[in-house]
Amino acid sequence: MTLEESIALAEKFQKDLAQVESYDRQIKDNIAESKKPITINVRRRSMFRYFWPWILFSGTLLCLAQFLALIIMTKKPELLTLVTILAWAIPIGLLILGIVISKKKAKEDNGAYEIAKDMAEEKRVNLLEQSKELVSKKSQLEFQLAANPNFVLIPEDKRKSSSMARAKLFLQSGKATDFEDAMKKV
Repeated sequence: MTLEESIALAEKFQKDLAQVESYDRQIKDNIAESKKPITINVRRRSMFRYFWPWILFSGTLLCLAQFLALIIMTKKPELLTLVTILAWAIPIGLLILGIVISKKKAKEDNGAYEIAKDMAEEKRVNLLEQSKELVSKKSQLEFQLAANPNFVLIPEDKRKSSSMARAKLFLQSGKATDFEDAMKKV
């Protein structure tokens, strides 16, 4: 093998091994990122946040209705049952209406929370899928490297892009005559 062929081979191995190392880093980063707990910056809203004014208004209305019922009962005692039922039914109906409206408002506000939660979960799934693709690309590249007959000249512990860069420098500087000699000196 000539010196130029050895330099070209070292460059090719350096490029391919750098790509394998890049895939390793990306896979490790993706897996670490996907294992992080999901944090959502949108706050969930409680139904009570919108319901408490209805409680105050209903309580005030109950007191007012009881007071009006007392006034009406003093003038027309035969309406006692009807006035008492109305005095209690109106605030209770108002509370039920408040519950329905408060639940609807809280559900609308929590829609943003659900969307953010779904997006975070989708991002996690995408990272895992991307990691699988990277593992596939890495194994294909490693298979291509192993198929090269000169790859066996590289010792296991020297199969790094930095070792290939040093071998290339030895070849370019003339300290090594061919690829095998450069790998012995690395």
